[in-house]
Amino acid sequence: MAGNALTSGTTMIKCSYGEAPMSFAVENPSYTVGGVPAGVEEDAIPMTNIPSFGQCMCMDNPENAAFDETGVYAPCVPMTEMWISDVPDITFQGLPILDKGAKCLCDWGGQISAETVPEVLDIVE
Repeated sequence: MAGNALTSGTTMIKCSYGEAPMSFAVENPSYTVGGVPAGVEEDAIPMTNIPSFGQCMCMDNPENAAFDETGVYAPCVPMTEMWISDVPDITFQGLPILDKGAKCLCDWGGQISAETVPEVLDIVE
């Protein structure tokens, strides 16, 4: 099966309020895509799967309350739930595979999505 799955170390993800894109990480892979560990909906653990994106530029983040005085944004500390897959019909052990259109919401207001996703050729359990 071919697709554009979010894979560990090869997919760059970004936050709509983050400073810079970062690498997506899968800690305990259940399956591989193109021989590389791939993610599922539950791979949304802050600072494990979802890294810091530098500074958080969301003014709804309470840590940015002092921005008007300092002009400095707070460090990004993701507060995420689960990914929302855009291809829920493609699953592995009942969990949707994260494809290039998947989104993950941050409690501070950001939306995390894939910036670069490699084309892969197969999904292997």
